[in-house]
Amino acid sequence: MIFHDSTLLGMIAQRPRTAGEMLEVRGIGKKRLKRYGPALLDVILDHDLQS
Repeated sequence: MIFHDSTLLGMIAQRPRTAGEMLEVRGIGKKRLKRYGPALLDVILDHDLQS
């Protein structure tokens, strides 16, 4: 498991657009941000552009 469901729900609710905003999501620390942050931010931003 990479992220707990509650962390994913937090990303959906908070819709972070920067690394700093992503660190505010419960369950995301510096290590996970470094490893997964860029890809997750790309997905969120792409989704926002399509909406």
